[in-house]
Amino acid sequence: MSASPANTNCSQALKEAFEVVCSKNVAGCTSAELFASYCDSILRKGGIERLSDEAIEENLDKACLLQNCLNTRVYTLILFGH
Repeated sequence: MSASPANTNCSQALKEAFEVVCSKNVAGCTSAELFASYCDSILRKGGIERLSDEAIEENLDKACLLQNCLNTRVYTLILFGH
């Protein structure tokens, strides 16, 4: 990957956009708080619907996958975004 000004500008723009999305408040909560609340809801009562154990596990797996993707994106931006 070359360090051309276009790549640098694009990487910087992606990093800034990602930070805005991740830190944006929705209904007075950060995305991290919403994510934690979602997982808590699933663990406490099976979500809005009364989910089976398999469905709870599937939803939590999807939530963990999303979190891993976000973490990978952050690390990628840190390592290659400069």
